Amino acid sequence: MSENNPNNRSHADQRALVNRHERNPGPNRPCFWKHNYGQSSDTCIRISQSETDTHSCHYQENSVDKAEAHPEVYNTRKGKGNRQKAEELGYIRGGQVNNDTEEYTSGAAQVGEQKLQSTLAQGKSMVDALRKKLNFLNAYRGRYGKSLHWLVLDPQGWDVGYRAGVSSEKFRNVYGGNKKNRKRSFANYFSELVARFGRRPKNFAIRKSVAEPGLGQWYPYEHDHHHLLPVSAFQQYVLNKQTNNGIDYMKRAAVVMKSTWNIHHQENMMMLPREVFVARILDLPAHIPWQSGADHKGYSLTFEKRLDQVRARIDRALAIENKRERHEAVTKAANDIKSMLEAMSRKARQNLLDDGFFVIES
Repeated sequence: MSENNPNNRSHADQRALVNRHERNPGPNRPCFWKHNYGQSSDTCIRISQSETDTHSCHYQENSVDKAEAHPEVYNTRKGKGNRQKAEELGYIRGGQVNNDTEEYTSGAAQVGEQKLQSTLAQGKSMVDALRKKLNFLNAYRGRYGKSLHWLVLDPQGWDVGYRAGVSSEKFRNVYGGNKKNRKRSFANYFSELVARFGRRPKNFAIRKSVAEPGLGQWYPYEHDHHHLLPVSAFQQYVLNKQTNNGIDYMKRAAVVMKSTWNIHHQENMMMLPREVFVARILDLPAHIPWQSGADHKGYSLTFEKRLDQVRARIDRALAIENKRERHEAVTKAANDIKSMLEAMSRKARQNLLDDGFFVIES
């Protein structure tokens, strides 16, 4: 089982964590593992699908809310609109999507060749490998044209919180790759939403939100909801760190729960583009391009020393032998680590903004 949740603990430990999680509803709900939207089990708490989704662990919605609270990061980065920047960088030329770019040509071909070689290394045939490469190129180049075409149609086509101001008929000229690596028109999605809900789709709206049905993580460009302080890093360097002091996962987890810190809070979320060409236009990091679902071990490693300080702060309090003194120390430690973790998130966000474009890789 993954260390991103307490599935590898005893049933009693699982229930103890879930009970602590559910005991503090609202913004003070503590959480440090991923659980999926709209599902429920012993260790996966159902997120409400009410008219207004406000569950504090709905990290995708928290990520979008944070983006909408700071539109300058995505809409007018460094004072320039996205279409203007796309034109300056050569992605849009003469009012049309420009396919004569490094990302569309040699860059895409290079990654396609990597996929071919990795398929061969798995013992697959050359036919399978070539199919894998071709499927990737079709999907990627389709996404490239689709994403940039929104900007051709509307200068605000990528803005957070925006509803495209063009008719669905115009979207019949927009084609892109879907998960099955086919090119298709997206016009029907728009016309269906307008017919059902009386309004055009909103950029970056979460697909499963009842309050604002969305088109998913492909619209208006491929994007991810990035935990600034990664779940895997927190699990590895704080909860699961092996020491010789007899303090284990569950004892540390209890202190973290007491702190009411939630790893999915808005302050620990940042919406990031997945495609390199989008990231260049936005001057933001590209979040693990080409590798959906992969972890960014290099990025996570940068948190090791600071998270080790969090673990040490917890362990010092738990090591106190006197029961009353230990209780007071644990309460103080819980407050301290919450402040430490929140500061870590703020610093990580600012670092990404200051660094601008680069690629966060696995």
